[in-house]
Amino acid sequence: MALNYLGRCMSNMTKTMKITSFGYERAGGKDGGGIVLAVPEADIVLDVRRILPSSDDPALRGLTGLDEAVYEQVLASSVARSVAVQIAVGAHMLLDDTDVPRLTIAVGCSGGRRRAVVIARHIGTRLAELNAGAAYELAVEHRDLATGSSKEE
Repeated sequence: MALNYLGRCMSNMTKTMKITSFGYERAGGKDGGGIVLAVPEADIVLDVRRILPSSDDPALRGLTGLDEAVYEQVLASSVARSVAVQIAVGAHMLLDDTDVPRLTIAVGCSGGRRRAVVIARHIGTRLAELNAGAAYELAVEHRDLATGSSKEE
């Protein structure tokens, strides 16, 4: 009886999927309000530092993963595209086909301004396509995007 009750409750809840990009170099540092930053608490943490090399391309200096040139450069890697799609498909299945009410994915790179942002965006784009029936709410945020320079610049 309790399982049926829980099942009914879960089916009436709004399911949520959150994707956060971040920089490992920022972990242990403080944000503008003096709060110590850590690796975000997440169900899935993807470290893209070893998947994708940092870019030293001077044309990308000062740009972030929200800029199309950076987006295209990172996704030129078949490994980057494949990893993002596989994470999106797996996360969608977990949230759409189970009673899991929420799922958080954290994507990290060195500075949290380029590679992680692009991969988080791409996962979000794929999830939006998979979630065309609006089975869950989807949010993508970039924790360290506005912070100062990083090794990726």
